[in-house]
Amino acid sequence: MQCRAYRVEELRVQIEEELANMNAALSEYNQQRSTEAVNRLAMLSMIFGAGAVLTGFFGMNFGHMFERYLFKPEADTIGVHIGAVAVVTLITMSIILLGIYLVAVNWRDYRFILRDRNAPTKRHRWFSLRTGG
Repeated sequence: MQCRAYRVEELRVQIEEELANMNAALSEYNQQRSTEAVNRLAMLSMIFGAGAVLTGFFGMNFGHMFERYLFKPEADTIGVHIGAVAVVTLITMSIILLGIYLVAVNWRDYRFILRDRNAPTKRHRWFSLRTGG
């Protein structure tokens, strides 16, 4: 009633629309960031999981062949053994470094995972009614 009496109804409606549009834009932005973070984690899971799948597949189906070359090398297969260990070490270190790099570069998306959500921050404490701020 007061809005109609002071003839600001149109302005109030316009501000409500702008606030609704801003809310929609912020929600879309946050959803996009969350989707990107989940996609990065899915990619890391696929990379780390692929090694386990390959190890299980080849270990179960071709164990006797790999055992001679990779696990119990003899004098004639020691070169293959050392080469395989070097390649696997290189691949493993590359995957671990990629994971560390992705988390470090996108730390802003992942830092909330480790933080206690119930712990008050300085910003929240300042606006708290209980502290009189």
